[in-house]
Amino acid sequence: MQPLIITCSVTGGSNVPTMSPHLPLTPQEIADSAIQAAGAGAAILHLHARDPQDGSPSNDPEHYRPVLEMVKTGCQAVVALTMPGMPGVPVAQRAAHLDRFSPEMAAFVPGSSNYSFFNRLALADSWRYDWEPRFLEQSRHFVYMNSFADCEELCALLKRHAIRPEVELFGLAHLYNLALLVEQGHLDLPLHLEIVMGLVGGIRAEAEDLVFMVNKARKLFGEGNFTWSLCGMVGFGRFDLFPLAVEMGGHVRIGLEDNIHLREGVLAESNAQLVERMVRLAGEIGRPVATPDQARAILGLKGRERVAY
Repeated sequence: MQPLIITCSVTGGSNVPTMSPHLPLTPQEIADSAIQAAGAGAAILHLHARDPQDGSPSNDPEHYRPVLEMVKTGCQAVVALTMPGMPGVPVAQRAAHLDRFSPEMAAFVPGSSNYSFFNRLALADSWRYDWEPRFLEQSRHFVYMNSFADCEELCALLKRHAIRPEVELFGLAHLYNLALLVEQGHLDLPLHLEIVMGLVGGIRAEAEDLVFMVNKARKLFGEGNFTWSLCGMVGFGRFDLFPLAVEMGGHVRIGLEDNIHLREGVLAESNAQLVERMVRLAGEIGRPVATPDQARAILGLKGRERVAY
């Protein structure tokens, strides 16, 4: 099997500060946490930005800039930037940070989906910032928006910058949408798939569904035409599907965006701690952990010398 690529999703945009005192919020905190995760074994850093004043999610390119500059100086890891699906916001605005910084990788969701995290309201009775409960409650109404027209525009931007898509799949429909985009020439094989499980509004975190998604991808794209990774959004403190993913030849994504717990009821103190758990798992199974340069070779990335930050 290929060396195991560990992606670390450092801070995300759906977990709120009250949920964990260890969630990095400022540019310095996000960069430091990312660099520590790379030191622990993460080959790819999946990055979001936050407003440094109150820790709220931000897509402002200027909130990304200091994080990207510090991460590039501090480690060799691949950077994959998020790409939000905000309803009513033009693709050019949603993807302004990708156009500005031209990273090696970027998230790409091939379709729309319910995308909710209001279940996290049960985690606290009082909140560090006023925006947090409103933000969580409003997610009942949120749709992660990517129409086919949006997808086509995003694919053109990714190709223009030679950005490798980290294709996030929330369910089976996204796989079929992806197959259509490939058939129409908007995306090229091979693909890198991120199977996101356990999100409210998406596919449940069950072993049979993981196996089904991988087998369906084989049928649609052919063996050898994709790599895949299990995203760690599998519930509060749940990690039971990771051994299966590693033994099946998949890769893994872990981090405080996806799961703030080290185990049920125990908060992870850092992204590095979560990455270290995956490194131990790989060792127990007998699978080597990929370095950033090995990840670049496996995924066919353009290299850090071609980014714009």
